[in-house]
Amino acid sequence: MIKQADVNDFKKIKKMFINFANSAPVDYLHNPQYDDAHIDSILFNCSRQGVLLLAEQKGKPAGFFIAMPAGDLWLPSIPPVMREAAWWVEPEFRDGTIGGKLFLQYLQICKGLKQRGLIKGYTMTLMDQSPEIKLEKYNFKPIETIYYAE
Repeated sequence: MIKQADVNDFKKIKKMFINFANSAPVDYLHNPQYDDAHIDSILFNCSRQGVLLLAEQKGKPAGFFIAMPAGDLWLPSIPPVMREAAWWVEPEFRDGTIGGKLFLQYLQICKGLKQRGLIKGYTMTLMDQSPEIKLEKYNFKPIETIYYAE
């Protein structure tokens, strides 16, 4: 089951978010010591202004999808773009369809917001550990490549 997450779901999402951070391709994100109040504030804002989805299966948290609208720094008068911030499926649930269902729900929400003129568009990020997905099939086009150095 996938649902719009609310305050009662924050604890489940934060627990999975540690796993998400520990799987990041940069070491400084591993074993994070998050400020709960700060994370709660971010999740609350995403639940009200962005996308905050929780997937549960067999009575257990199985994944999440988080996105937040971001205005254009140079053109503040145009509607914001919904920016995917985190997409995660717990390893024990990766052989199923949860990740795809989270992604499709994100697309559905964004299409509705775009039709209402509340966002200009929406983004999707693929990282090295992301599943093989052809985003062009969903009308995405590549716009940048990010490199990281320490």
